[in-house]
Amino acid sequence: MARNWDVPRLLDAYGALLTEKQRQITAHYYDEDLSLAEIAENEGVTRQAVRDVIRRTEEQLAFFEEKLGLLARAQADEGARARLLEAALKGESDLAARVVAYCRKEEEYGV
Repeated sequence: MARNWDVPRLLDAYGALLTEKQRQITAHYYDEDLSLAEIAENEGVTRQAVRDVIRRTEEQLAFFEEKLGLLARAQADEGARARLLEAALKGESDLAARVVAYCRKEEEYGV
């Protein structure tokens, strides 16, 4: 099973929307780096059951991100902060002012 390295971030953002079992199994797999067999043994279920839970959880997390976009917004905010810092360090006050205005506009309109 190929690991999707965005899942831990998605789990942080949307974990409260999952069942406790989904959160637990997915965290074991991604955060604790346990194998499917190790998780299955700990949970008292089959390896296939663990794989199915992880696959369904990944699909749900992707759906939540598609509809709500929390990570996309966070990445956009990080990019804006990086551009602002870069402009400030270079002494480009006009660019820094435009970035700040853009960020304020996004906050005002909830974008």
